[in-house]
Amino acid sequence: MDERLDYEAVRRYWDRVAGTAAAASYMAHEQGLPQSCVDDRFTFERKVVDRWFADLGPESAVLDVGCGSGAWTALFAQRYRRVVGIEQSAKMVAGARERLRGMTNVELIEGDCLRVPVEGQFQGAFFGGLLMYLNRDDAVRLLTRVRELVPDGRIILRESSARRRVEVKTGEYHVAYRSPEEYAAIAAEA
Repeated sequence: MDERLDYEAVRRYWDRVAGTAAAASYMAHEQGLPQSCVDDRFTFERKVVDRWFADLGPESAVLDVGCGSGAWTALFAQRYRRVVGIEQSAKMVAGARERLRGMTNVELIEGDCLRVPVEGQFQGAFFGGLLMYLNRDDAVRLLTRVRELVPDGRIILRESSARRRVEVKTGEYHVAYRSPEEYAAIAAEA
């Protein structure tokens, strides 16, 4: 990938759309989709994630990397003993704190997931669309780090993909859409 993502532009974008945090996770705010579309997609994806995390019991710990406004974090908190969500956008973290108020088994960490300290080990980790906002070398570094935190568990990547190996978009919205083959190569390298 010749073109590099500007992380400051990514952060500015997500801080700007955080007011629509519930829809932002599915980019529904960009497409003018109603909340019912977001709810339907979440329901469908939840069934898939449930199958992938089927071997996790209620005493498990799950790491939600790039947790955004906390939709997946809230679901995991209903099922598992400990959930840690990491998010860099202060405004998205504020939305997550509001959504997760009263859930005592959740810890939210505001900061760069490549650098913030995370305590303990986990039986599962979930990426709800974060790797597409990272340059390839940082995606490899992050997956390597998460593998150390989840040595024997499942790591789920819920990422948007592309037909070609990599499609980079810049401007107001910086993103790298990668093919499933490219994600597999990144995971193998990590």
